[in-house]
Amino acid sequence: MEYITSRGFELPTDQHKMENFDWFNMWSNKNFPYHELLLGDTLYWFDTTAQKLVWKTEVVKVDRFPYSDKQEIFDRYPNSLGLKYYDSRPDSGYFVGYKIKVIEKINRDKPTGFRFPQLGWLRVDNEISQKWFNRNPIEDINILDDNISADDKTISEQLAFLNLKMQNVSPERIDKLVSMTIRKDTKIINALKKSADFKCQFPDCGQQIKKKGGGFYVEVAHVKSVSTGGQSVLGNLIVLCPNHHKEFDYGELSISEQTTDNLSGLLNGRQFEIKLTR
Repeated sequence: MEYITSRGFELPTDQHKMENFDWFNMWSNKNFPYHELLLGDTLYWFDTTAQKLVWKTEVVKVDRFPYSDKQEIFDRYPNSLGLKYYDSRPDSGYFVGYKIKVIEKINRDKPTGFRFPQLGWLRVDNEISQKWFNRNPIEDINILDDNISADDKTISEQLAFLNLKMQNVSPERIDKLVSMTIRKDTKIINALKKSADFKCQFPDCGQQIKKKGGGFYVEVAHVKSVSTGGQSVLGNLIVLCPNHHKEFDYGELSISEQTTDNLSGLLNGRQFEIKLTR
Protein backbone atom coordinates (compact mmCIF):
# COMPACT_ATOMS: atom_id res chain seq x y z
CA MET A 1 0.00 0.00 0.00
CA GLU A 2 1.12 3.58 -0.67
CA TYR A 3 0.58 6.66 1.52
CA ILE A 4 1.55 10.34 1.50
CA THR A 5 2.32 12.01 4.82
CA SER A 6 2.75 15.70 5.49
CA ARG A 7 4.77 17.30 8.30
CA GLY A 8 4.45 20.89 9.49
CA PHE A 9 8.19 21.49 9.44
CA GLU A 10 11.11 21.22 7.03
CA LEU A 11 12.12 17.62 6.43
CA PRO A 12 15.76 16.44 6.49
CA THR A 13 17.61 16.67 3.22
CA ASP A 14 20.06 13.97 4.29
CA GLN A 15 19.19 10.29 3.79
CA HIS A 16 20.93 9.18 7.00
CA LYS A 17 18.87 11.62 9.08
CA MET A 18 15.61 10.52 7.45
CA GLU A 19 16.34 6.87 8.16
CA ASN A 20 17.50 7.36 11.74
CA PHE A 21 14.76 9.59 13.10
CA ASP A 22 11.90 8.22 15.18
CA TRP A 23 8.86 9.10 13.11
CA PHE A 24 5.53 8.89 14.92
CA ASN A 25 2.00 10.16 15.40
CA MET A 26 0.12 10.52 18.70
CA TRP A 27 -3.66 10.89 18.70
CA SER A 28 -6.48 10.81 21.23
CA ASN A 29 -8.29 8.37 18.90
CA LYS A 30 -7.19 5.57 16.58
CA ASN A 31 -6.97 7.86 13.58
CA PHE A 32 -6.00 6.77 10.08
CA PRO A 33 -3.56 5.07 9.46
CA TYR A 34 -3.22 3.65 13.00
CA HIS A 35 -4.75 0.35 11.87
CA GLU A 36 -3.51 0.34 8.28
CA LEU A 37 0.24 1.05 8.24
CA LEU A 38 2.35 -2.11 7.79
CA LEU A 39 5.87 -3.22 7.01
CA GLY A 40 6.66 -2.91 3.31
CA ASP A 41 4.26 -0.03 2.69
CA THR A 42 5.49 2.83 0.51
CA LEU A 43 5.49 6.22 2.22
CA TYR A 44 5.91 9.51 0.33
CA TRP A 45 6.90 12.59 2.36
CA PHE A 46 5.50 16.05 1.67
CA ASP A 47 7.64 18.98 2.79
CA THR A 48 5.33 21.87 3.69
CA THR A 49 8.16 24.40 3.38
CA ALA A 50 9.04 23.41 -0.17
CA GLN A 51 5.45 22.38 -1.02
CA LYS A 52 6.80 19.26 -2.70
CA LEU A 53 7.11 15.53 -2.24
CA VAL A 54 10.79 15.13 -1.37
CA TRP A 55 11.25 11.47 -0.32
CA LYS A 56 9.97 8.06 -1.39
CA THR A 57 10.55 5.54 1.41
CA GLU A 58 9.65 2.03 2.56
CA VAL A 59 8.29 1.29 6.04
CA VAL A 60 10.67 -1.15 7.78
CA LYS A 61 9.30 -1.05 11.35
CA VAL A 62 5.91 -0.27 12.88
CA ASP A 63 5.10 0.14 16.56
CA ARG A 64 1.57 0.94 17.76
CA PHE A 65 -0.05 0.92 21.17
CA PRO A 66 -2.27 2.95 23.52
CA TYR A 67 -0.30 5.22 25.86
CA SER A 68 -1.12 6.93 29.14
CA ASP A 69 2.15 8.77 29.80
CA LYS A 70 3.43 11.24 27.21
CA GLN A 71 6.82 11.50 28.92
CA GLU A 72 7.30 7.75 28.55
CA ILE A 73 6.81 8.11 24.79
CA PHE A 74 9.44 10.83 24.67
CA ASP A 75 11.87 8.68 26.68
CA ARG A 76 11.39 5.70 24.37
CA TYR A 77 11.55 7.67 21.12
CA PRO A 78 13.91 10.59 21.79
CA ASN A 79 15.41 10.90 18.30
CA SER A 80 12.60 12.85 16.73
CA LEU A 81 12.04 16.04 14.80
CA GLY A 82 9.16 18.32 15.61
CA LEU A 83 9.11 18.81 19.38
CA LYS A 84 6.32 21.34 18.92
CA TYR A 85 4.22 18.49 17.59
CA TYR A 86 5.12 16.34 20.60
CA ASP A 87 4.27 19.14 23.03
CA SER A 88 0.86 19.59 21.43
CA ARG A 89 -0.10 15.91 21.72
CA PRO A 90 -2.73 14.64 24.18
CA ASP A 91 -1.47 13.33 27.52
CA SER A 92 -2.98 9.92 26.72
CA GLY A 93 -4.12 8.29 23.52
CA TYR A 94 -2.76 6.14 20.73
CA PHE A 95 0.78 6.01 19.38
CA VAL A 96 1.98 4.74 16.01
CA GLY A 97 5.69 4.93 15.28
CA TYR A 98 7.60 3.82 12.21
CA LYS A 99 11.10 3.54 10.83
CA ILE A 100 11.75 3.96 7.13
CA LYS A 101 14.44 3.29 4.58
CA VAL A 102 14.88 5.65 1.66
CA ILE A 103 14.07 4.36 -1.81
CA GLU A 104 14.88 7.61 -3.58
CA LYS A 105 14.96 11.35 -3.21
CA ILE A 106 12.27 13.00 -5.33
CA ASN A 107 11.07 16.46 -6.32
CA ARG A 108 7.37 16.43 -7.16
CA ASP A 109 5.06 19.45 -6.88
CA LYS A 110 1.74 19.33 -5.09
CA PRO A 111 -1.22 19.39 -7.53
CA THR A 112 -2.74 22.85 -7.96
CA GLY A 113 -5.47 23.60 -5.44
CA PHE A 114 -4.93 20.42 -3.45
CA ARG A 115 -5.28 20.63 0.35
CA PHE A 116 -4.12 17.95 2.77
CA PRO A 117 -6.54 16.50 5.34
CA GLN A 118 -6.10 18.01 8.80
CA LEU A 119 -4.24 14.96 10.10
CA GLY A 120 -1.79 15.02 7.21
CA TRP A 121 -2.20 11.48 5.86
CA LEU A 122 -3.39 10.32 2.44
CA ARG A 123 -3.91 6.83 1.07
CA VAL A 124 -2.82 6.70 -2.56
CA ASP A 125 -6.06 5.56 -4.16
CA ASN A 126 -7.04 5.92 -7.83
CA GLU A 127 -7.77 9.63 -7.55
CA ILE A 128 -4.61 10.53 -5.60
CA SER A 129 -2.47 8.35 -7.85
CA GLN A 130 -3.74 10.16 -10.92
CA LYS A 131 -3.45 13.67 -9.43
CA TRP A 132 -0.01 13.26 -7.88
CA PHE A 133 1.72 10.73 -10.12
CA ASN A 134 -0.28 10.57 -13.37
CA ARG A 135 -0.64 6.81 -13.03
CA ASN A 136 -2.84 4.07 -11.64
CA PRO A 137 -1.93 2.79 -8.15
CA ILE A 138 0.38 -0.21 -7.85
CA GLU A 139 -1.12 -3.38 -6.43
CA ASP A 140 -0.84 -3.97 -2.71
CA ILE A 141 1.44 -7.03 -2.74
CA ASN A 142 2.36 -7.22 0.94
CA ILE A 143 2.16 -10.70 2.44
CA LEU A 144 2.15 -12.09 5.98
CA ASP A 145 5.84 -12.99 5.65
CA ASP A 146 6.67 -9.28 5.41
CA ASN A 147 5.56 -8.85 9.01
CA ILE A 148 7.73 -11.57 10.57
CA SER A 149 11.21 -10.34 11.42
CA ALA A 150 12.91 -13.55 12.59
CA ASP A 151 13.42 -16.68 10.47
CA ASP A 152 14.86 -18.72 13.36
CA LYS A 153 11.55 -18.92 15.24
CA THR A 154 9.49 -22.10 15.37
CA ILE A 155 6.23 -22.08 13.43
CA SER A 156 4.27 -21.62 16.69
CA GLU A 157 6.48 -18.68 17.68
CA GLN A 158 6.13 -17.14 14.22
CA LEU A 159 2.36 -17.45 14.32
CA ALA A 160 2.12 -15.99 17.83
CA PHE A 161 4.34 -13.07 16.81
CA LEU A 162 2.36 -12.52 13.62
CA ASN A 163 -0.93 -12.54 15.49
CA LEU A 164 0.40 -9.88 17.86
CA LYS A 165 1.47 -7.72 14.92
CA MET A 166 -1.88 -8.11 13.17
CA GLN A 167 -4.24 -7.51 16.09
CA ASN A 168 -4.74 -3.81 15.34
CA VAL A 169 -4.72 -3.98 11.54
CA SER A 170 -8.00 -3.31 9.77
CA PRO A 171 -10.05 -6.38 8.74
CA GLU A 172 -9.95 -5.37 5.07
CA ARG A 173 -6.14 -5.20 5.11
CA ILE A 174 -5.84 -8.55 6.90
CA ASP A 175 -8.13 -10.16 4.35
CA LYS A 176 -5.86 -8.86 1.57
CA LEU A 177 -2.68 -10.01 3.33
CA VAL A 178 -4.04 -13.52 3.82
CA SER A 179 -5.22 -13.88 0.22
CA MET A 180 -1.90 -12.59 -1.15
CA THR A 181 0.05 -14.96 1.10
CA ILE A 182 -2.00 -17.98 0.02
CA ARG A 183 -1.64 -16.95 -3.63
CA LYS A 184 2.14 -16.67 -3.36
CA ASP A 185 2.48 -19.85 -1.24
CA THR A 186 5.14 -18.17 0.92
CA LYS A 187 7.15 -19.39 3.90
CA ILE A 188 4.39 -18.85 6.46
CA ILE A 189 2.03 -20.97 4.33
CA ASN A 190 4.68 -23.61 3.69
CA ALA A 191 5.40 -23.71 7.42
CA LEU A 192 1.71 -24.33 8.13
CA LYS A 193 1.64 -27.17 5.59
CA LYS A 194 4.76 -28.67 7.11
CA SER A 195 3.30 -28.34 10.60
CA ALA A 196 0.30 -30.38 9.39
CA ASP A 197 2.64 -32.94 7.74
CA PHE A 198 1.08 -31.92 4.39
CA LYS A 199 -2.16 -33.66 5.42
CA CYS A 200 -5.73 -32.39 5.52
CA GLN A 201 -6.48 -31.17 9.05
CA PHE A 202 -10.18 -32.01 8.93
CA PRO A 203 -10.93 -34.76 11.48
CA ASP A 204 -10.75 -38.36 10.16
CA CYS A 205 -9.49 -37.19 6.76
CA GLY A 206 -5.73 -36.77 6.73
CA GLN A 207 -5.59 -36.94 2.94
CA GLN A 208 -2.12 -36.44 1.53
CA ILE A 209 -1.85 -36.16 -2.27
CA LYS A 210 1.49 -37.31 -3.64
CA LYS A 211 2.81 -35.21 -6.53
CA LYS A 212 4.54 -36.87 -9.49
CA GLY A 213 7.53 -34.58 -9.14
CA GLY A 214 7.96 -35.40 -5.47
CA GLY A 215 6.44 -34.03 -2.31
CA PHE A 216 2.77 -33.67 -1.48
CA TYR A 217 -0.08 -31.41 -2.52
CA VAL A 218 -2.39 -29.82 0.02
CA GLU A 219 -4.15 -26.46 0.21
CA VAL A 220 -4.37 -23.69 2.80
CA ALA A 221 -7.85 -22.26 3.12
CA HIS A 222 -9.12 -18.95 4.45
CA VAL A 223 -11.76 -20.44 6.74
CA LYS A 224 -13.91 -17.41 7.42
CA SER A 225 -13.62 -13.98 5.90
CA VAL A 226 -12.19 -11.51 8.41
CA SER A 227 -14.55 -8.85 7.10
CA THR A 228 -17.53 -11.05 8.05
CA GLY A 229 -16.44 -11.82 11.60
CA GLY A 230 -13.29 -13.94 11.56
CA GLN A 231 -11.66 -13.45 14.94
CA SER A 232 -8.00 -13.95 14.05
CA VAL A 233 -6.03 -14.01 10.84
CA LEU A 234 -4.15 -17.06 12.11
CA GLY A 235 -7.31 -18.87 13.12
CA ASN A 236 -8.51 -18.33 9.57
CA LEU A 237 -5.71 -20.39 8.02
CA ILE A 238 -6.29 -24.13 7.85
CA VAL A 239 -4.61 -26.92 5.85
CA LEU A 240 -7.20 -28.87 3.83
CA CYS A 241 -7.47 -31.32 0.97
CA PRO A 242 -9.22 -29.92 -2.15
CA ASN A 243 -12.54 -31.59 -1.26
CA HIS A 244 -12.72 -30.20 2.28
CA HIS A 245 -11.48 -26.83 1.00
CA LYS A 246 -14.49 -26.60 -1.33
CA GLU A 247 -16.81 -27.81 1.41
CA PHE A 248 -15.56 -25.05 3.71
CA ASP A 249 -16.11 -22.51 0.92
CA TYR A 250 -19.57 -23.62 -0.20
CA GLY A 251 -21.01 -25.79 2.59
CA GLU A 252 -23.09 -24.85 5.63
CA LEU A 253 -20.37 -23.69 8.04
CA SER A 254 -20.87 -22.57 11.63
CA ILE A 255 -17.86 -21.67 13.80
CA SER A 256 -18.20 -22.06 17.58
CA GLU A 257 -14.54 -21.46 18.54
CA GLN A 258 -11.80 -19.78 16.54
CA THR A 259 -8.41 -19.03 18.09
CA THR A 260 -4.83 -19.11 16.86
CA ASP A 261 -4.59 -22.75 18.02
CA ASN A 262 -8.06 -24.28 17.67
CA LEU A 263 -11.00 -24.25 15.33
CA SER A 264 -14.33 -25.97 16.05
CA GLY A 265 -17.87 -25.86 14.76
CA LEU A 266 -20.31 -27.54 12.38
CA LEU A 267 -19.77 -28.25 8.69
CA ASN A 268 -22.85 -29.54 6.84
CA GLY A 269 -24.19 -30.95 10.10
CA ARG A 270 -20.95 -32.63 11.20
CA GLN A 271 -19.25 -31.37 14.35
CA PHE A 272 -15.49 -30.90 14.13
CA GLU A 273 -12.61 -29.76 16.32
CA ILE A 274 -9.21 -29.04 14.79
CA LYS A 275 -5.89 -28.18 16.39
CA LEU A 276 -4.43 -25.71 13.89
CA THR A 277 -0.78 -25.66 14.99
CA ARG A 278 1.54 -28.08 16.74
